[in-house]
Amino acid sequence: MPNRADIAYRPVPDVTVPNNIVVSSPDLVDGAPMDARFANTGAGCGGENITPRLEWSNVPEGTKSIAITCFDPNAPTGSGFWHWIVADLPPSTTSFGPGDKGSDFPNDYGLLGYNGPCPPSGGPHNYIFTVHALGIEKLGLPQGATHTFARFAIHTNAIAQGTITGTYECPAT
Repeated sequence: MPNRADIAYRPVPDVTVPNNIVVSSPDLVDGAPMDARFANTGAGCGGENITPRLEWSNVPEGTKSIAITCFDPNAPTGSGFWHWIVADLPPSTTSFGPGDKGSDFPNDYGLLGYNGPCPPSGGPHNYIFTVHALGIEKLGLPQGATHTFARFAIHTNAIAQGTITGTYECPAT
């Protein structure tokens, strides 16, 4: 386990990170159901596990890198479910999608990279894709760092962010 000196760290600011990055996608409509091709391939979810393409603009001056996360706040875990954590993208990056590379961290499936929705029955879940502008060039985490350490480094170094949210409900079986 890395110690605090191993992690890019700064105190959490007293104000909320500005939500002024504009995030869009040719694959997602904010607040609308996601196409099944972006869902997970397992457990009858009907998907192909394809990463949706995200595009963004209005990244603030002083951005030194970009990170992207995907989170399901509706997962019945008591703490949601993290589907994707990728970081260390150059600040000039304005889109990310299938085949693009960054520093991946394990998600709640225990896997690296994007792993799509596969919610239990009971209605659609929200999948919040967030683009984070960071004030550091690299997260600086050791190989094998958990997504909790990655998210800590992302959130404590974020200078701006923006989101787009898709929904998904597994097909009835």
